[in-house]
Amino acid sequence: MAPQDPTRRDVLKRAGAAALGTTAVGSLLAACGSSESGDATAAGSTTAATGSNDAIKVGVLFSLSGNLSIAETSMKNATLLAIDEINARGGVGGRKLEPVVEDYASDFGVVVQKARKLVEQDRVAATIGCYASASRKAVLPVFEQGGGVLLYPTFYEGLECSTNVIYTSLVAAQHLTDATNWMVRNAGKKIYMVGSDYVGPQTYNAIVKKLAEAQGATVVENRFFPLDQTEFG
Repeated sequence: MAPQDPTRRDVLKRAGAAALGTTAVGSLLAACGSSESGDATAAGSTTAATGSNDAIKVGVLFSLSGNLSIAETSMKNATLLAIDEINARGGVGGRKLEPVVEDYASDFGVVVQKARKLVEQDRVAATIGCYASASRKAVLPVFEQGGGVLLYPTFYEGLECSTNVIYTSLVAAQHLTDATNWMVRNAGKKIYMVGSDYVGPQTYNAIVKKLAEAQGATVVENRFFPLDQTEFG
């Protein structure tokens, strides 16, 4: 069951540092892997911390094939680089991090299966992953019901807050407001919007439409295309 009325303050209290860097990742995994007592969720985290040679298992959940792989493969590589850097400094509490890499192949149904495997079978201490908001929203119930932690390592559209997710980057209000105002002032007041057909772009475009109209601009068209669309003539 989703937590009731979570606020960003609640998330920050539980997460501590919400930046995705080697220090933040190490601190989070130390918290996830060090508890030796408490409720069932804490006990599950303790079990999750034990991989081969007493390593701390970390889920790495990205699309390494399919349409989203052009963006997510580099995010997987960056995550593994961060893990390597942490391990080179001695790991977390003297324990190395063991990445468990899963490819959800740009499929928002497969991502649920992969997330469930990481949380329920591999029992990872935390998972770093997802790029498209549709994938994050798809796996959210898995992490909330299983007591898992997801580090979401990119900007997103906002309008969501869960104590099981660490949102590490910009929300729409932190970049769309200035961008829209600049666009209307400098590029003109007739706007044609194009986006991929899933929740992130749909929400972004709705926010831009509201911001633009408040500046006296008009959205003449708002088009959405499948992720695999390549022809826009």
